[in-house]
Amino acid sequence: MELYLGIDGGGTRTRAVLVDAQGLIHGEGEAGAANYNNIGLPAAVSALRVASEAAWRDAGRAFGAA
Repeated sequence: MELYLGIDGGGTRTRAVLVDAQGLIHGEGEAGAANYNNIGLPAAVSALRVASEAAWRDAGRAFGAA
């Protein structure tokens, strides 16, 4: 099954969600801010990764698994 990762990286928090082609949510994750203008690129990338990994974990799958 193909899963699609959507990320909303904002100034106060970052949210990630894994959905299938029908829009069914399989996993969700959160992290801190991801606005690189405020926190710098390394911290923003870290927040994106933390939220993404949490979504995969919530879905019961290995990070990045198809």
